Amino acid sequence: MLIYRLPDQLALACEQLQQNGLTVISVDIAQNSARDDARLQIRQAVSAVFATALNINKDNIRIHAEKGQAPYAEIGVGDQRRYYSLSIAHEDKYAMAAIGGILGASRIGLDLVKVASPFEWIDTANLYLGNVTSKSILAKPSEQQFDHFLQAWASHEARLKCLGLGLQEWSEKLEQRLYSVRSEVGYVSWDTTYIAALARLQSDKHNPAILKSQFQN
Repeated sequence: MLIYRLPDQLALACEQLQQNGLTVISVDIAQNSARDDARLQIRQAVSAVFATALNINKDNIRIHAEKGQAPYAEIGVGDQRRYYSLSIAHEDKYAMAAIGGILGASRIGLDLVKVASPFEWIDTANLYLGNVTSKSILAKPSEQQFDHFLQAWASHEARLKCLGLGLQEWSEKLEQRLYSVRSEVGYVSWDTTYIAALARLQSDKHNPAILKSQFQN
């Protein structure tokens, strides 16, 4: 997973968005800063990407992130307005955002986890990730299990965000809903004490060729 660190990699982030209809960005924030400050910084970064990639005035970009609802971007005015999917994550000293295509045709979820000291994770995994995932983690070498748990947790949270769901206990119904969501997980390249996960809904509507055309000026 490529994550572009703004402001230095703004041009690369925009190029990725134009070519693939999806980009993931990160901004550095002061440790222990207020959540509202982190949100403000990442929203400003998202606006900068849209303004540059779409060649549009920042005054015509509005980021909606109401509590309990998936965030999205409203771009343009009047009949030219378009709505783009977003997902935002904040952990410690980083705030990140996944920027996707037209809302409805592209659904995304992003999560960020800091690698912490190991704790008793098995009950948590059984409760929220399901027995299959728990057994898969336990099949790994013991010294690798906690890292695999963190990766599975980040992936799960990203998939839930993709569907607009909150954290809930594992069930067959939830498993069925998550079936169509794929995710990719990786350590943040410049700081491997963090794990990022990006989830996308598998759908016939998620057509990279269509999404690409929406970002061409």
